Amino acid sequence: MMMRRGMMVFGLLGAVLSGVACSDDVGSDVQNQAQIPFAEGSPEAIAVLAVANDQALDFVAYDDAVGLHKRAAENLIAHRDGDPETTEDDNLFDDLSELWGVSYCKATCFSKLLSYAKDNGYFGNAAGEDHSVVFSPQTDTNETHLAKVAAMIDGAEHSIDIAMYSYSHQDPIKSALERAKARGVAIRFLANTDLANSSSKGGKLETDLGIDVRRVTKIMHHKFAIIDGPRDDESLDRASTARIASGSANWSGSAANRYDENTLFLEGYTELALRMQRDFDTLWAGSKDVVFNTSLTFDQTRANITDDLIAEHEDPNVHAYFTSGNFKSRSNGSWSTLGTTVVTDRLVQGILSADQSLEIASGHFVSEPIAQAVVDAMTANPSLQVRIVLDCQEASKGGLVADLKDDIETLGGDLSYKCNSYRWHYKFAEQMHHKYIIVDGDELYTGSLNFSDNSETNSFENILYFTGPEHAQLIASYEANIAKIAAYGHAENALQALMEDLETADVIPLVWQPAITMTPAEFQAIKDVIRDRCPATKSWENTPEGDTYDAYFNDNPYWFDTCDTTGYPWTDVPSYLR
Repeated sequence: MMMRRGMMVFGLLGAVLSGVACSDDVGSDVQNQAQIPFAEGSPEAIAVLAVANDQALDFVAYDDAVGLHKRAAENLIAHRDGDPETTEDDNLFDDLSELWGVSYCKATCFSKLLSYAKDNGYFGNAAGEDHSVVFSPQTDTNETHLAKVAAMIDGAEHSIDIAMYSYSHQDPIKSALERAKARGVAIRFLANTDLANSSSKGGKLETDLGIDVRRVTKIMHHKFAIIDGPRDDESLDRASTARIASGSANWSGSAANRYDENTLFLEGYTELALRMQRDFDTLWAGSKDVVFNTSLTFDQTRANITDDLIAEHEDPNVHAYFTSGNFKSRSNGSWSTLGTTVVTDRLVQGILSADQSLEIASGHFVSEPIAQAVVDAMTANPSLQVRIVLDCQEASKGGLVADLKDDIETLGGDLSYKCNSYRWHYKFAEQMHHKYIIVDGDELYTGSLNFSDNSETNSFENILYFTGPEHAQLIASYEANIAKIAAYGHAENALQALMEDLETADVIPLVWQPAITMTPAEFQAIKDVIRDRCPATKSWENTPEGDTYDAYFNDNPYWFDTCDTTGYPWTDVPSYLR
């Protein structure tokens, strides 16, 4: 593993993927990650890692004040500090998996570290800010972002403002909203047009729950909620205690248990609460009604959140950027464009500031300014370490950005795609749906914005920014996440096994499990073998089988998840359609 302090954790793979476990703190070095008592990115995890990484704590402190087993204290310090005469080999813990790998530091050790954290101000921080993150996919339904959001809603006392691109009207959130409405909580739901107009989603929110749903005339791509926020002038002081959920994940089952996503849970971030409430209020004021329930009234409650007020609570280590700055609301409920690119401009600035490392995880990467900024940063600084992990749908896209991606590889960047199919389709894609950038291991940009020109100039989006020592472990958890995604399928030698199957089987898979993260060259090799053994996939050759492939793939992708190399290739296609 490479050192923290601004260095990327390319080597985190060993810690993330290794090992089996002993249930005791004493004895074995081996580990079972299923026994780790806290979820990665949770407040408990962040606090435990903060204590483990505090180099002001020496053996005596860990032994006496924290109460660790002597060998746990010795092994923790040896791993973290290396040679005591130098800092060159320091190796701070990036996640709980890495700490769990320390001999004699298992459940009891973690409990002692957490107790010390709570007693000594590591849990949360002095400003009252609390943050955690849920990374999808989750196998335990109780640990999903949906469960955490539902718990937040259940704690609402006054108001809930939701801006959501996609929402499945299902539990646990549906019931949580119903309970909140029954308690008298004021709820507003700003949705993308498709969601708002859906009788089974937006319609049900209005008719069954009595929640007003409205839409905007641009793409409403946010995924955030503000609980008990500064909704009016009488409640401005609630900005200091408001709770926020925001990230890349929609409120759907796929976002919880299939896709790679991140959802932040924030409390006590006054500046962010003010900025996000103001953005919600701006969009709500410029929205259009969706009438499923005529008894609902347009609640235009709005606080006077000024730049001066936000400046009073300015935090240099956090910020929120919104594409709403690229638009102006019209009186008829539409929005005119101003020709600006406020969020992309900030991301480009961040990329160009990178001194040591740059890590990007994104479902989309078609923004020319962002791609060009990466090339420019690498050209100006040949020692800059760059890792970019994208969803497989990006692999087939051409144009200038494709050329820039080639340049990134030529300059030494590590570019890869998470793929589980020859031809991408949302119905079976296990999407890499993140939208985050890590600069020098100590700055994080994350939110709803896809890295595309359309997201900047035709959508309402957000990017949140975090830096500073109070966010070091949060940022480290994102570094661990991208390292984990970059290693999908590697430990199982899944790529080699897939290639062998493609080269020898009579019926070859065009969709595979598990998803594999592979370089452009590796994915091209996969496609070459598939096209050689299943010529029908070369639809541009205008064969009858190829024409069938093109004609029916979009509507019936599962007809084409395998190819029979011994006869007619598409055995699931009805005979009358061949």
